[in-house]
Amino acid sequence: YLSCHYLCFHANFLKWETSLVLKWEEIGSVTREKTAKVIPNAIEVRSNKGEKYFFASFATRDKTFAIISKLCE
Repeated sequence: YLSCHYLCFHANFLKWETSLVLKWEEIGSVTREKTAKVIPNAIEVRSNKGEKYFFASFATRDKTFAIISKLCE
C-alpha cells in the first residue's frame, strides 16, 4: 500500500505473516531490479539505515516504480 506519508506492505502466505511500514523520509533509495537475474519485475527499497527490502512479482513494475519515486520526492 502507498499513501502520502508511508510505504506499507503486508503478506500472509501459508501461515507466514509479515508487515512493513516505512515513512517516506526513512527511504534512502528505490531501484528497479530483476528476479532470477533476468525477469524485470522487482523493486528494491533501501532505508537510510542501510536495510534492504526486495519486492517481486510486479505485473506493472515500471508504473509502480514511477509512483513510488514520485512519492519519495
